[in-house]
Amino acid sequence: MSKNILYNHHIDSETNLKICGEGEMHGESTGSKEEYQAVRERIGLFDLSCITMIKITGENSLEFLEELCTGNVSAMSEGKIINTLLCNEDGKIIAIIWLLRDEECFFIHSDAEKKKVIWDWLNQHSKKYQEGKVKLEDLCESFKCLSVIGTKAIEIPKRLVSEDTIGLPYLGFEHGKIEDEIDCLLCRYGYTGEYEYRFIIPHESLEKAWHKIEETGKEEGIIRCGLGVLDILMLEMKSVNQNRDILEDTTPLQAGLHWMIYFRKEAFVGKEAIFEEKEKGVSSKLITITLEDGKPLKENSQIFLDSEKIGFIIHSGYSPTLKKEIGLAYIESAYAWVGLEFEAETIIDEKRKLKTVSAPLFITKTVIAAQEG
Repeated sequence: MSKNILYNHHIDSETNLKICGEGEMHGESTGSKEEYQAVRERIGLFDLSCITMIKITGENSLEFLEELCTGNVSAMSEGKIINTLLCNEDGKIIAIIWLLRDEECFFIHSDAEKKKVIWDWLNQHSKKYQEGKVKLEDLCESFKCLSVIGTKAIEIPKRLVSEDTIGLPYLGFEHGKIEDEIDCLLCRYGYTGEYEYRFIIPHESLEKAWHKIEETGKEEGIIRCGLGVLDILMLEMKSVNQNRDILEDTTPLQAGLHWMIYFRKEAFVGKEAIFEEKEKGVSSKLITITLEDGKPLKENSQIFLDSEKIGFIIHSGYSPTLKKEIGLAYIESAYAWVGLEFEAETIIDEKRKLKTVSAPLFITKTVIAAQEG
């Protein structure tokens, strides 16, 4: 297992480390409540140095990615990002990815845990092209990623890179330098409802960039945050966590990820199966739920309507903003409607009431400020 340059910093700050893919990243330091409040009120700094990063080049790279991705790759302009899917021939989700289009290449970013399956899938399909027509390069060791997320996160790239970064659109990226010293690819993402900027930087500059970001964010109350807090931040927005919410046989339509598919596309791997499911109707759907107070749930707790099993809870957690437990559940399509009440089983075989609700569960301060501005 690899250890990044920040390993000793995390140990010194009594951080709980989390195994991610082939390495270790920041798990939790100040406590999830403090980290949660930092993101929702100020800025959290995240070490994402183990994420999957792959570079695709070659004269057939566009054709190659159009075949494998469900999104409209050809419509992408330079400096743009799309959130899209890799699916197998049966229309099941292999991975959720971010695809970036640069001047002469593409980049794929995804979760650390998905590196092997993505690399193997790309490598398998690249072999049909003549040698050199599609080239894959694993950037996971040579480049690292730091992320700032929060209502005031925009202040970090403004001060470190350029005032002009205020104009960087959502799902956009640009090349720049941190304080005219460290080369970086600055990407604007976002799946928590708050501002998020990712700094892709050379491995050897990781520690220096980390300190510069921390120092710059002191005035705004930045703190180090671990990956654990992202679970609830994403859950509140119904942003699918592919490592928890997607099973081996989950389809895009079941997971509510139809917006990642360009249905007018002539062909892509899995299209026939996805269109067949669309025609016939999905068996179950992923829907947001809130739970009444009660005993802890069983893992993958079954959901009942009277005595009939109609689904299961895939993921749940406590929302500090709503002061209640929330979650995501796969429920039979006939019952997957907002405003219905069901019951779920607890660890002592009692029943606990839940309600299906619309998402996001609330409007964040970042969104409110943007609407007012």
